[in-house]
Amino acid sequence: MKDKNYFIIALIIFSIIIFNNSIPQGYILASGDFNQVFNLKDNFMKFFYAWTEHSSNFGSYSPLFPNFFLYLLLLPLDLIFKSPTILMQLTWLIILFGSFLSFFYCLKLLKINSNKNIQFLSSLIYPLNFFIMNILMNPYLNRLHSSLYIFLPILFALTYKILTENKINWRYLSIYGIISFISLFSFSNPAFFILYILIIGILFIFNLMFKKINFKSLIIYLILNFLIFSILIFTTYPNITSGIKIIQDSKVNGADTKSWLSWQSVKNINLFTFSNDPAPSPIIKKISNNSTFLFIFLFSSFLYSLLFLIGLIYKKKNNNQRNLFLLSFLSILFLFLLASKLSPPFSDLKYFLNSNSLIILFRSTEKLLLLVPFFTILGIAIFFDNLNSVKIKYFLIIILLLIPIPLYYGNIFTDMNILLDNNQNYKTSNYSTIVKIPEEYYQLAKTINNQPEEFRILGLPYSIVNSENWMNYIKWKHIGSDPTQEIINKPILNPNQKILNWFPGYDFDNNKSLCDEWLIYYSSISNVKYIIYHKDVPNNFINSTRLNYLENKQYIHKLETNDYFDLYEIDSQYLKTPIFSNINLLIKDNFSINKMPSSFCEDKKFNYIYTNNNLNNINLQNKDIDINYKKINPTKYKIEIKNISGKFPIILSQKYSNLWRIKSNSNIKTTQFIVNGYLNGWIIEPSENQKELSLEIYFKPQSYFYLGLIISITTLILCIIYLIYNWRKHKNKSF
Repeated sequence: MKDKNYFIIALIIFSIIIFNNSIPQGYILASGDFNQVFNLKDNFMKFFYAWTEHSSNFGSYSPLFPNFFLYLLLLPLDLIFKSPTILMQLTWLIILFGSFLSFFYCLKLLKINSNKNIQFLSSLIYPLNFFIMNILMNPYLNRLHSSLYIFLPILFALTYKILTENKINWRYLSIYGIISFISLFSFSNPAFFILYILIIGILFIFNLMFKKINFKSLIIYLILNFLIFSILIFTTYPNITSGIKIIQDSKVNGADTKSWLSWQSVKNINLFTFSNDPAPSPIIKKISNNSTFLFIFLFSSFLYSLLFLIGLIYKKKNNNQRNLFLLSFLSILFLFLLASKLSPPFSDLKYFLNSNSLIILFRSTEKLLLLVPFFTILGIAIFFDNLNSVKIKYFLIIILLLIPIPLYYGNIFTDMNILLDNNQNYKTSNYSTIVKIPEEYYQLAKTINNQPEEFRILGLPYSIVNSENWMNYIKWKHIGSDPTQEIINKPILNPNQKILNWFPGYDFDNNKSLCDEWLIYYSSISNVKYIIYHKDVPNNFINSTRLNYLENKQYIHKLETNDYFDLYEIDSQYLKTPIFSNINLLIKDNFSINKMPSSFCEDKKFNYIYTNNNLNNINLQNKDIDINYKKINPTKYKIEIKNISGKFPIILSQKYSNLWRIKSNSNIKTTQFIVNGYLNGWIIEPSENQKELSLEIYFKPQSYFYLGLIISITTLILCIIYLIYNWRKHKNKSF
């Protein structure tokens, strides 16, 4: 049978599985840290920039720009079907079929399973196993980061072939470059990029010790990786270094790394099921009353590891298979050492490895377990290739394919997702991983999105139940990051997310010693136009007494009320633009953001900002300048200033970072300082008698992104050109 016939059969199987596990129309997959991709026509450009407010109050450095290429590919599907439900199902079809193709060609490249039927069935195990079933049930895993699972087999096989062949294989190098570029979105979390580098490092060291390496190929391979991943290397480096600094600072400030690692530890036996849980709780709940089914299911979840261990001692056909199996075993061992954290044995060694500032970026076990199924199933495929009995091969493959039986039974999202209460479904449970955003939010989005000016929306009340950053919309069964941000194109200040070390929403709801007006001052400086007060959170958090006071005093005006939220508008006299001046400066020793409410309540001055920066008691002589700005993109603003008569401040209402820079067409002096403990400010000292000035505020890493993009795309084009040349030269050979 030709390969294309196997591919058609695989597509039919995956299509049936996706159909049986369909998400109800109008629902989205959203829970925990993950929200499904939808409404791409309004959202995909957000990922083209190195600064984002998509999931961070007042913005942050964004590692998500590689997602831009994926969203660009998915955009036509979103525009054609105009349904987040269908888009999610098509995305999962791509994930399953992509994983199958990747593993199929991995076996082909490594010359494992010469029997095509066995090769096909072995390749089906990779997208149809216990780990994939866990991904569907667990919203934490069900996100773009898991897409490294798709590309690992083919990237690993190409790397192995490139490094071990006697001659430089430019064809394999070109294919590797193209697939690596396509896989860029898999590394939007830098931890996965580091993990991939570590695995390739193990492959290199292993081959260096046990098999001759073509060092010319190695040098070209390393150069190709640097070029194709330039967009990641140039732009994620600041994010990695800042993450390491946060970890190092936490150690200095007394954070107990050992206690945290102990909390993250997973029992070693659980790891043999590709999971930090030996069986997903929804399935256990479903079959817990039948001890026979429960035993069979729990035993079968260990079958992958059992077959791998049998294969480890089983005689191999040749040295190549022996080396590949040993390499897989060493890779799994390394991943287990990291994933089990401090679980015995070798707790001291594990602590030494996991307390490293770079390794600790992996944080949760799931990231490390993402790679374990590949090495395990690769070992099983080698074992099958060495088995003499064809009947035993087919029997074992069928058993392995039947292990994730809930995938075939269907209704995983509706009846077996990880958040469902016992014996409940997505409609009757308190929380669910699939939710339907109420129509009132879509109507709000229409109102907000049609307004051309730049502003933010302040969310209230503070309503943390179990995790910072998560919203708890119990009325529509959602818990996790806010999916309404996907439909509202203005930044929403999450009440459950810290700004540095301060929760504004908590202070407003609970700190009765503060005056109520500080919220208006905070909103004014923060470019807030609307306040959305959620009534779909747990009832114990709802108390609008202080907002009622502000409404009675005409600070805010209620525009809408419904079962899910109240919408207020800040009085226009308090609304400031994202870039502003004409404000007074107060310097206070040891000032920090959490002191801002009390400082304002003492002074009651709306037209003041605070800083603890030493500005040498600078005298701001200019109070009435004319300032006009234009937002070019999230990382660049152009400003025209007139009526200058001396030194003046420029305030940018984005979270402070020294990577925000300012430049001018004139000879001026600028001093950057922190505004109110969290925003960017500059003191501008123009030249003498200067009345007008042009400025540009920009985020420096965006230029790194452009440089990396040019290098990566140029390398991609060269790889494609070589493949076309190679194909034309060898038309009669397999492409």
